[in-house]
Amino acid sequence: MLVRTLIVILAVGMLSACGGRFAGFDNCSADGSVVWYEYPNADGTYEGLNNGPCDRP
Repeated sequence: MLVRTLIVILAVGMLSACGGRFAGFDNCSADGSVVWYEYPNADGTYEGLNNGPCDRP
C-alpha cells in the first residue's frame, strides 16, 4: 500500500513539474473529453480554455 501511495505522489509531482496545473477529476472540455491537466497558452495564461464540469449540457 505504501509503495502505491509513493508511486501516485511521484507521478503527480512529475506531471505538475511540466508547466501545467491539475484541473481535477470532474472537468471536461467543450467537446466532452475529460481534462485532468490544463496547460497554459503561448502567453502563459489559462484564459480561453473553456473547461468546466462534466455534467454540463
